[in-house]
Amino acid sequence: MPGFNIFRKAKAHVENFANKVGSRILPPRETAQPGGGRPRPLPAELEGALGELGAATLRQSTVQPPAGPAFPLGTAARAEIAGAGPDSLAVSQDATGVIQWHAPHPTPAGGTEFRVWVRRRVREGREVVVKSLPQLPAGLSPREALVGLVTQVERGTKLPGIKAFPPEPLQIRDLQLVTIPAGGPAVLLIHGFFDRLFGFIFLPMFKKNKKEERLLLDFLHTRYPNRVFGYDHFTLSVDPLQNARDLLALLPKDLELDIICHSRGGLITRALLQHPEIREELSARNITIRKAVFVGAANMGTDLARPGELPKLLTIFSTLMLKHPERDLVPKETLQAMLTLLVAAARTVLSPALNALPGVRALMPDSDCVTALNQLPVQPETTCSFVRSDFGSGTMFPGIELARIANTVFHGAASDLVVPFEGAASLGPAGRAPAPGNVCDLHPADECNHLEFMLRERVQTFIRDRLEA
Repeated sequence: MPGFNIFRKAKAHVENFANKVGSRILPPRETAQPGGGRPRPLPAELEGALGELGAATLRQSTVQPPAGPAFPLGTAARAEIAGAGPDSLAVSQDATGVIQWHAPHPTPAGGTEFRVWVRRRVREGREVVVKSLPQLPAGLSPREALVGLVTQVERGTKLPGIKAFPPEPLQIRDLQLVTIPAGGPAVLLIHGFFDRLFGFIFLPMFKKNKKEERLLLDFLHTRYPNRVFGYDHFTLSVDPLQNARDLLALLPKDLELDIICHSRGGLITRALLQHPEIREELSARNITIRKAVFVGAANMGTDLARPGELPKLLTIFSTLMLKHPERDLVPKETLQAMLTLLVAAARTVLSPALNALPGVRALMPDSDCVTALNQLPVQPETTCSFVRSDFGSGTMFPGIELARIANTVFHGAASDLVVPFEGAASLGPAGRAPAPGNVCDLHPADECNHLEFMLRERVQTFIRDRLEA
């Protein structure tokens, strides 16, 4: 109903204003008291993913923020919840749907606790679930054990390789690998962090607009008949350079290729375009990358990949997945598989080997991967285009809260909640500056986060035009 929608938007703007202007933080040791409130259990898919890795619920409680005229909207308080040793972590959900991950902190008495911040809003309360995770195998270093666990999960939930991206969703064959035929131009889709080929970033291409059109997907199958493919790959246990080498081994000789990449897939594409060893092999096999479109690409990494920020990385991704506007496009088993991988990554928070995962470590802005690529030029035969988004502070929940969390990582710099705005259109100091017209900028009014690029017609139109030019 129009009246209800107007009221809902007005309420969101009031809360947003309170967060920016009227918010204040209580003294550090103030503790919000557990109270009543309506319990909000974790989403079934997340509970299923936790169960897949043997997580057991230790306790569950609702934490309420302080109330009364002395505590206006936006007031935050901290609740200390007792942990259960070094192998427990906490997951919470507030009334806005934000799924937040909490690392254990040692207490002076030698135990552990979780510090859960609650912020007073019109709808109050945060449901906190403390989970215990199985210990990592003995006899291995923390790094070996953690990489082994994540590798096992990735291999058990995803088949890596080249797959056909069909014109209709009923033709999807997620467990069928194919070979790209040599010859005329083909297009390759490369997904990003925690995602997969038939996941959140590319499945929305199947959705029709109000004119019953699928702007980008229909164009791809017209321009590249029977030559639309995607590269499914591991994103945690393998670094982007190794992903690029694995992809190179799957490409035929005498190939013309265009690429659409997203998120971490940008570093894979950069390796193809800039790494001398890979460039030499491409040249020897007469493989030409004609055009590359980087969509929300982590070309310069992201500070969310730093060890101390990993709980925020998990918070943002799990919420964006579970609150995605077209979540129903993703099959339930696929969503649970992606969340299972996310839970495996959460085990990193409990491990001394905080930077053990190659795929995460490579995303740090000062990683060996990003640093090396920044010193290398891009070959002149490739035309590069970029799509990036400044999400801003959001106008509706859960975007408002996620923007606040991202702001603590990026220190006010623009981002799509995961990737910094500035870095998304750069190929490093040695790379060429984007040509005029080869950058599509989304601004706060577009309210586009890291997983929603393909929901914007403007983005699909830009990609189509860049590939057609």
